[in-house]
Amino acid sequence: PQSHSVGWRVVTSTAPRKKWMLAYLAVVTPEGNLDVGGKHGCRIVESGHDSGSPPEDAFSQNKSTLWGGLPDSTGLIYLGLMCDSPVQALEVILRQTTKNEPALMATTQAFFNGVWIDVAAASDLQRDESYSVVFQNWVPPRRIKISEGASRSHEHSGSYDIQPIRIHGRRVWQKTGHERWWIVYCDRRWYVTPSVQDAQGMMCVGDLRSS
Repeated sequence: PQSHSVGWRVVTSTAPRKKWMLAYLAVVTPEGNLDVGGKHGCRIVESGHDSGSPPEDAFSQNKSTLWGGLPDSTGLIYLGLMCDSPVQALEVILRQTTKNEPALMATTQAFFNGVWIDVAAASDLQRDESYSVVFQNWVPPRRIKISEGASRSHEHSGSYDIQPIRIHGRRVWQKTGHERWWIVYCDRRWYVTPSVQDAQGMMCVGDLRSS
């Protein structure tokens, strides 16, 4: 799919009660999460929001805040970023909240020649506050190198074949042939942990890579 654009947004028209509650939205680039402002001069674009739940809340890691999106005049609810220069998106990730009925599906759009164009559609959004990858232009490796110290319990440095799996909507990896070795990508490094709970709980959403 096309991966360079000055604008990225997620859109839905399937939110029950005409409100889309997003706890988190991330446009992941090779440099990390796309920020408001930053070197690309990005600004938030949205359809509208409920009082007390502004769009900025969806771009933070604060679990206690959220964006309460409202539809525009055409009935679409959307949130994203428009930038001064083209940005390469590897993934677009969102997390809904159970405080309101979640949307059933969402479309990722990119801004080209003055028009928003559909680049990906997701019809299996997570509904239990897990993360959903709604756009992907990144192929995870099948073999990785773990550097020294990149372990949550004890060192397992070296090169390994890995296989992607999913746990409650969160994508992690396992070392091939070793079911108790869980591997996550966090802060631009690969980590090994023997605890599936630890693998699920690592809050490095911006560096999450999916299969």
